[in-house]
Amino acid sequence: MDLDRELKRRIRERDTGVGLRDGGIIEIWSPEAKKNLFLWATDAGADAAQGMLAGGLGHELAQWLAREFNSNFDLYDKAIDSIYNNTHIGGSLYHHLIDGHHSIYEAYQAVRDVSPNDSFFRELYEAAEHLFRDMLSVSGINPLFSMSQETFNKISEWLSPLGVSKMYLADALTVNGPEILGGFLSIIPFLIARKKPNKSMMAYLSGSMALCAVASGNPVLLPAAAYGMYKSVKEGEMSWKSLVYHMGKGAIVSGSVIAISSLGAPVWLGITASFATSIAVKAGLTAAEKAWEKVHPNFSNVVQEMPRISSSIRDAYTALPAELPA
Repeated sequence: MDLDRELKRRIRERDTGVGLRDGGIIEIWSPEAKKNLFLWATDAGADAAQGMLAGGLGHELAQWLAREFNSNFDLYDKAIDSIYNNTHIGGSLYHHLIDGHHSIYEAYQAVRDVSPNDSFFRELYEAAEHLFRDMLSVSGINPLFSMSQETFNKISEWLSPLGVSKMYLADALTVNGPEILGGFLSIIPFLIARKKPNKSMMAYLSGSMALCAVASGNPVLLPAAAYGMYKSVKEGEMSWKSLVYHMGKGAIVSGSVIAISSLGAPVWLGITASFATSIAVKAGLTAAEKAWEKVHPNFSNVVQEMPRISSSIRDAYTALPAELPA
């Protein structure tokens, strides 16, 4: 038996799941190869999904949800929207945040006088149902609190030197349908990464979700990104340098998807292009990483030898006579 050939075959089978026997290719997917492929596909799918929701396709989804579900029907809706209907405070973009009727407690207070025969649970249901439909609007809601128009304007003035627009501020303080969907989808890859412990995957997902959260003003994704960072550093014992490296890879892939999904192509083409971009960019980064791993040892040796080579050249130069013979 050719031991060298057999060793190479076994290494190939272990790493890729494809073995070579008698000159033929046998599909032998090892458990390790299946796991790596599954985790790789999970990363790519998460990048594509979050990038689409953070980009133009997410806005198109928000508009569709608003058209289909964000409508008012009855006296309870009229009671919650009464301040906006009477004053038009904040306009359609900001009134959910500043009219004082669109947090859970405020909406409940607004519907209490609609009917004296309503029970507490009926009033709570009507308030929650209205807020759910308003969450499916483009602007979304903040179910926890609202603020006055003066406070909102003052915060906007403080942040404007940093390049934060009033619209982005409102987006960061509210959640809508695509943002909730993005938050829900963020749970799935983290559960997979936790079940199949992989600290680099945790960091990669954190970078992807952090960029998507900032790009789309999605407050739901930030806790998910922070969770991944914590798991990578504290429990995965990953160095900060390695954390930044893997987060950067995730951010590059998701950023590419955001750019592609925002080109304004038809939905079916945008979805296809987003998944293709995620796979292509991630594969490109993986190939570049493997190429660097091969080049790096030789490159490091050259760098380490540079002082000695430089010294030898300098010594040889100084040893030359001042004037060369004619």
